[in-house]
Amino acid sequence: MATSNDELDVREIYKSKFLVGEDLDGGEVTCGITKAGLQTLQGDDGEPETKIKLALQPTGQVTPEVAKAFRKPLVLCKKEANKLARLMGTPKARGWIGGTITLYPMPGRFFGVEQVVPRVRDKVVKPGAAQQQAPARTRQPGED
Repeated sequence: MATSNDELDVREIYKSKFLVGEDLDGGEVTCGITKAGLQTLQGDDGEPETKIKLALQPTGQVTPEVAKAFRKPLVLCKKEANKLARLMGTPKARGWIGGTITLYPMPGRFFGVEQVVPRVRDKVVKPGAAQQQAPARTRQPGED
């Protein structure tokens, strides 16, 4: 928490209750999936949207700040949820529990706001399986 006016850190004042890209401290974090559930959030149109949320546990050495950040759940956007379903081999998120994923920070403009979001690498370890890499995506005509 900010202790003086000199330390008015936006990340401390407006903390997210969910895992965000800045929580990865600029690097990749490999973590195990320990729980899967649902989270209802307000969508861009003001309507409620239900999303998948995951509880994660880093599997390697991380800083104390990153370890603390991983107490928060990761809420998956539709793109990342579908990606994990494909990589894990099941659309049922509870079937991902026990699997391992690697997150990386992706800066960009999302929903009209410059931000850093956590994204899932194409390599996963399925529950009870060896590491698996997704096949390379073929570019479609007209894609840059």
